[in-house]
Amino acid sequence: MRPKRILIVEDESLIAYDLAGSLEHLGYEVAGIATSGEDAIRMVEEDRPDLILMDIILDGEMDGIETAREIHNRHNIPVIYLTANADEATVTRARDTAPHAYITKPTNERELFSNIDTALYKHHVDEKLRKTKEKYQSLVEEINDLVFEVDENGLLTFANPVVENMSGYRLNEFIGRSFFDFIHKDDLPMVMERYQKLKTGFGTPGEFRIITRSGATKWMRSSSRP
Repeated sequence: MRPKRILIVEDESLIAYDLAGSLEHLGYEVAGIATSGEDAIRMVEEDRPDLILMDIILDGEMDGIETAREIHNRHNIPVIYLTANADEATVTRARDTAPHAYITKPTNERELFSNIDTALYKHHVDEKLRKTKEKYQSLVEEINDLVFEVDENGLLTFANPVVENMSGYRLNEFIGRSFFDFIHKDDLPMVMERYQKLKTGFGTPGEFRIITRSGATKWMRSSSRP
């Protein structure tokens, strides 16, 4: 397995080279040292690192936070901030860029390794979850059955595109409304009773009618689970 490649973004050369030495001692590969936000963005575009150590305070037009935000908008690369002393407003701005960790300067190798190892692992797990979610989303959107979710109050929180052909409603008109708004009035008591049982952990199949946007009636056979 190749060593993880880490880009250092630090405009103080002594600190940058000290960090580079520590990273190499810990078994990482230094992807490069950027001294400005513009340099960091260019280096990320040319040679994608696995992780970025980003000094919050950088000289130039872009500080570390703006640089991290720009990189985050283009690439899915974890960022760890380096900071000597940041005020509350700066920390709040930094938090909006979803960093994986903060490391206080001067750094020590134990803290450096712990934060980098945790950030890389979390990023790996997040990537697996993202790909699983995309695969599930693609599957749900491509099947011919209607798949939908309701919350504990009966409000629709998700539906696949099949709902548009089945009901005549657009997805954005369907999501957020009460599921019971679409049920035929004669079937509503039965559907609400099944829904209450479902909330206690008992899902049962059943049939009921819905009213489409045009006012037509359609039968549905459903299977539900909590």
